[in-house]
Amino acid sequence: MGCLNLERKQIYKKIDEEIKKIDINESDVFYFPFIYRSKLSKKVEGVMYGFNASHDMYNLIYSIYEGVVFSHLMHINNLRKGGINCNRLVLSGGASNSSLWCQIFSDILNMEVIITSTNEVGILGLAIYQALGLGLYKNLKEAIDSMVRIKSIYKPDIQKNNIYMKRFAEFERIKQLLDQ
Repeated sequence: MGCLNLERKQIYKKIDEEIKKIDINESDVFYFPFIYRSKLSKKVEGVMYGFNASHDMYNLIYSIYEGVVFSHLMHINNLRKGGINCNRLVLSGGASNSSLWCQIFSDILNMEVIITSTNEVGILGLAIYQALGLGLYKNLKEAIDSMVRIKSIYKPDIQKNNIYMKRFAEFERIKQLLDQ
């Protein structure tokens, strides 16, 4: 069955099923998602590294999932260096459509990942502030607690985090080589 005939939820489900067959210990494809340039890298733009004829599209998609999260980890590490720490995050947009990608975020970032029931989080944020401005709630926390509905929560798997941190070290090593 081709993915073009499936709805978005079915597409992500199919991709998740196929990616789950990939052993992350043996994955050797890395994606560097700096397609718009990035302060995270001096020279590297969007790069697929290690891809060969033995890989299929699911190896590529998995490397995209992982590479996107690795770049988020780089940003979070920079925030931590600046004294900003957190132990959970709210994920929205494309990645939130994939339960596997959400779990990869949780495992790599080693934090709880929350998915809300709303797809349009920007609009929800505006509605929250509008309701607060109209005096419908006493404070921001009350407005958020009343209007935001949690759909899913993903908890990190420490064993997978250990594997991913080895892969992240390799991701950073390759990035440094490509940045020379």
